[in-house]
Amino acid sequence: MSDERFSPEQAQYLASLPAVISITGSRIRYAEWFKRECVSSAENGESPTVLFREAGLGPELIGEKRIERCMHRWRKTIRIEDPGTVDRVNLPDSEVTSSRTNEGNPETGGNDMRDLIIRRQALYIRRLELYIRRLELKVDDLKMQLSQQSLSNDVQ
Repeated sequence: MSDERFSPEQAQYLASLPAVISITGSRIRYAEWFKRECVSSAENGESPTVLFREAGLGPELIGEKRIERCMHRWRKTIRIEDPGTVDRVNLPDSEVTSSRTNEGNPETGGNDMRDLIIRRQALYIRRLELYIRRLELKVDDLKMQLSQQSLSNDVQ
């Protein structure tokens, strides 16, 4: 799907996700905290596809190839020295300097430990909300099946 443009509905959905900064045409710009979280979690053995899906960015929507390319690109530019510390590498000096001046500022994607914890908690909350929604859908399906069974029993 990486060469295809997103439909207006898909673009609206993607733009509503916390992990997405912006969407234009067929391009998605991801939040720095999400990139860091993906690289860090992938370093710990988690599946990138699962991470993207939990953020609402499953391969059925954005494509498996896009996930692979993002992870490849992010692994080359994000270095994890120790837990909670993520540094950008391979960037021009001006970008490194500007990112350091924004440290600790949640609006600019700073990497203060408190900001990282907040972002992780927000992602965890999002995962739980998605899980609850899936459970609600299952309950609705089961209710529908039960009502259909009772209707068929009443007819007999």
